[in-house]
Amino acid sequence: MKKHILVALLFLLATSSALAASTVTRLTVDLDGQVMVNNSDNPRKLDPGFAVGADLIFTKTPSAQLGLGVEYQKERPWSSSRTIQFIPIYGFVNYHGTSSSWRRGTQPYFSGRFGYSLFNGPYSESSNIKAEGGLYYSLGVGINFQDQFRIEANYASASGQEMSSFTKTEYTYNRTTVSFGIVF
Repeated sequence: MKKHILVALLFLLATSSALAASTVTRLTVDLDGQVMVNNSDNPRKLDPGFAVGADLIFTKTPSAQLGLGVEYQKERPWSSSRTIQFIPIYGFVNYHGTSSSWRRGTQPYFSGRFGYSLFNGPYSESSNIKAEGGLYYSLGVGINFQDQFRIEANYASASGQEMSSFTKTEYTYNRTTVSFGIVF
């Protein structure tokens, strides 16, 4: 079911790009990531990983850009035989102000994303455990170089949960990222 939803979202992203003012494809590196299980005091550290994403910019104003995006994060090892994965789908705003000097070349901006994260937990493959996604948000700063490519640094958080008839386990993935994007 989740694969069908992901394929449908990717199809929607590809077809709606014709309506977008521009598209940014990104490669993201997770520098520091940790998962908190049931809001415990001992977060579980995850190895650095990669993600690919696409942002569709639908509205450009003199001071901001608004749009929708998705980011596919590679599955991360949870144990020797289990993995964990979050796939955020979000709306975003990039606020860059109105300084005319920024339009000459480089343009710094603040970035905010808010949306829903699909979740694939370490025990989701079991027949009696159901995984559900949750809230996703990200805050960061970036630099737009002549509207051709971008570099961003973000703090992001995604949540998800696994439920069985007896228990509910909540996962919160907090990470610091750096991404490189190409504007089309």
